[in-house]
Amino acid sequence: MKKIPLLLLIPLFIFSSCNNDEVKRLKDENKRLYEEIDSRDKTVNDMFKSLNEIEQNLYEIRAKEMIIKNASSTEIPADDSDVRERITQEMQLINELVEKNKKQMDQLKKQMKNSNIKIVELEKTIDKLNRQIEERDTQIADLKTRLETLNFTVEELNTQISGLAEEKAAQSEIIEKQTEEINSGWFVFGTKNELIEKNIISRKGGIIGIGKTSKISADMNLEYFTKIDIRKTTEIPLMVKDAKVLSTHPADSYELKMSDKTAERLIIKDQKKFWSITKYLIIETK
Repeated sequence: MKKIPLLLLIPLFIFSSCNNDEVKRLKDENKRLYEEIDSRDKTVNDMFKSLNEIEQNLYEIRAKEMIIKNASSTEIPADDSDVRERITQEMQLINELVEKNKKQMDQLKKQMKNSNIKIVELEKTIDKLNRQIEERDTQIADLKTRLETLNFTVEELNTQISGLAEEKAAQSEIIEKQTEEINSGWFVFGTKNELIEKNIISRKGGIIGIGKTSKISADMNLEYFTKIDIRKTTEIPLMVKDAKVLSTHPADSYELKMSDKTAERLIIKDQKKFWSITKYLIIETK
């Protein structure tokens, strides 16, 4: 077998090494181009999404203008509160849509500027929408002037409904919290010594330590209680040798489920009745 001279192998090695570098460079360039295309596609898609939203807003504005024009085509009686309230609400919604369009158009212009993408048809569409927005602004101003002649106040016509929505949302949140609080209960269970140590019960009465009974502490420590939704909770798992309910609950509203000399759980048969006296359930276990 003939040996290949070392001097002939060196060019082959150099060629192979250079070829690998070129392949890597091309792969990196290809990856960069794909990322750039993806980025441009996302930018263009975002632009068209904004355009569609603006067009939809303009359509809704036109529809609401027609509602107001039809409702105010004749003299509105001063005591017709339903019609006046409907017109005012539609006008407030128009104000919201106008404000939304302005923000979206500003965002669209920033996207165009930052993207360095030149799309002639897209620029024409944006210019067209700009003109439509300006025309709508003029028509809305005329509509407000017309409504003012029907004794609508400027404040009524210029108020945005978002304030009302925020107020409604705040009220809903308050109601939700109050509902949660009303339907909250707390329970704790433990041995007699554990409950005494946690200042949940105390031992009182009796003579020289005999005949004392467990009493719920007036300033019981609530830190050890578990919070529950009394509408959804029908059972309290126990799995202890024995259990006794110390807090006051109607006897026919619950039962202790026993099995093989084990108190498995407390079953609440009538939730409303069970929690009618107190929202704090205390169970002494053994």
